Parts: sequence; C-alpha cells; structure tokens
Amino acid sequence: MKKEKLPRWKFKLARKAKDPLKAISYQLSANSGFTLIELLIVVSILGVLITLGYQSFNLAQIKARDGQRKSDLKQIQQALELYKQDQLPAWAYPPTSAWGVFQTTLQNGGYMKTTPADPLPTSWSWPQYSYTRNATDNLRFTLIACLENTKDSNKDTVNNAYCTSGWSYTITEP
Repeated sequence: MKKEKLPRWKFKLARKAKDPLKAISYQLSANSGFTLIELLIVVSILGVLITLGYQSFNLAQIKARDGQRKSDLKQIQQALELYKQDQLPAWAYPPTSAWGVFQTTLQNGGYMKTTPADPLPTSWSWPQYSYTRNATDNLRFTLIACLENTKDSNKDTVNNAYCTSGWSYTITEP
C-alpha cells in the first residue's frame, strides 16, 4: 500500500509547530484583518438596521398603548350603562367631576373592580381619561382618551382640547 503525501504547505505547518491548529490560526491572524473601509461599512449597516428596528418597536408600543386606551374606554362605557340602569329615572349618569371622584363612584357602586388608567405614567403633560356628562339632560356622556398614533383610523381631531398630541379617541352616548 502506497502512503499518500500531505500537501507541502500542510507538512510545513505541521513541522513548524507541535500543534498544527495553532500554527494555522497564528498564520491566519497574522495575515488577515479588516480594512477601515470594511469596518465602516459594517458599522453603518448595523446602525441602519438598529435604527429601523427601534422605530418599528416604538411604533408597535404606541399602537399597543392606543389599543389599550380604546379597550379601557369601552369597559368604562359598559360600566356607565350598568350605572344608568340602576339610576333611572333620576340622574342617569354620574355627574361630571374630577377623575378620581368618577373612579370612586364606579368602584363603590360595584360597576368596576378597578377603573382603568392610561398605560403611560401619569404626568401633567399626559392626562388620564376624560369623562363629561351632558349638563342639560344627564342622559348623555363623552369619554375621551388621548392617542399617540397620528395615523390611527379612529382618531378624533375635534374633541381633543386637553390632548397634547392633538388626537383623541372619543366615545359618546347619544
């Protein structure tokens, strides 16, 4: 049986070092590397990808918070309808008051266990939801939540006086 010869370069590497892998890795690290332009291109591509990813993630968070606001107002609307059924014929809906008093009215009456709050932390620049009762007949109300998404299809640009964003979601009871 004839013994095959190793290629010459492999034989030389194996003879120079006791461990051929170290010799190969040493030779590769000594002879290879990235140029400045290659590094700049990779860093700029990574920067673009990170920016696009952050914007998509931020928009998804905004849409999720707006969806939560709409859901919260619908829950409050259902609680107000239950309140109205129990209060007929006198005061159909709770009187317009500070949001905390309104929350207490719904919670103490057993209409809601806890009243929903805006998904963003409370601050002066981003108020809680707004509730107003029609002063003439007390049989109508308006619920308003400020939206963050400027492209929301359900945005209300009329009833947004207290919204810093200029867009709101409104539920009215006719």
